[in-house]
Amino acid sequence: MRHFRLAPTFPGCQSGNGIEVETTSGGSSNVVLNSNSVDDYQKNGITANETGSNVTIRSNFVSGIGPTTGAAQNGIQIGFGATGLIESNTVANNVWSPCVSVADCTATGTGILIFGSNNIRVLQNNVGTNQVGIFTNGSNTVIYGNSIFNSLVLDGIAIASNRNKILSNEIAQSDEAGVELLRARGVKGTARATSTHARHDHARGAHRGGHRPQVALAPLPLEHRGAHVFPAVAHAAWRWFMKVLAVKDQ
Repeated sequence: MRHFRLAPTFPGCQSGNGIEVETTSGGSSNVVLNSNSVDDYQKNGITANETGSNVTIRSNFVSGIGPTTGAAQNGIQIGFGATGLIESNTVANNVWSPCVSVADCTATGTGILIFGSNNIRVLQNNVGTNQVGIFTNGSNTVIYGNSIFNSLVLDGIAIASNRNKILSNEIAQSDEAGVELLRARGVKGTARATSTHARHDHARGAHRGGHRPQVALAPLPLEHRGAHVFPAVAHAAWRWFMKVLAVKDQ
């Protein structure tokens, strides 16, 4: 699937998805997306939205167009109540070029985006050259065994919800933080990081267990079990949280 884009007169339109799964109200869909190549899309590479949609997204190659001033791209998105598994994919090149710093970033390009969906498993993917490698604001997300690298401006993994597990990932070369634990206003939660190696990166947030105290303005507690991550200075991490742009109702 290539060159799925709108006319040049609509460069910033939040549409133009390579593959999309969406279920009407009251319906159900079970879809397997396996061994596809998706590139040069305008908004999202692979999207699964709405309650009733259940997807297995496995062994796909998904590549954005690289730095763009058009729509802020996402490689793979499960959102708005959809459920599923994202496994063994390669996701790269989702970069919104006007985002040049945390303080100057009105939108972000994300490799794998979980938005408003719970119990999603994100397993053993290769995710590189995005502004956020993996983002979730759904509960009970399992992020296991992924290789995440070259996260430009922002983070390798960003968590903004409850009861998530970050297990045995390899994270390198994140400009902001290897693992970012965010809290939108009024949200409480915990995350567990186990045997996650963040090389040349930082983990931002707070954790329990007495290993390495960390400080942030709006931390989620991190239950730290042998994760090789390092303390970082305080900052208003939640400021860009709502700037992750999920696509809906195309």
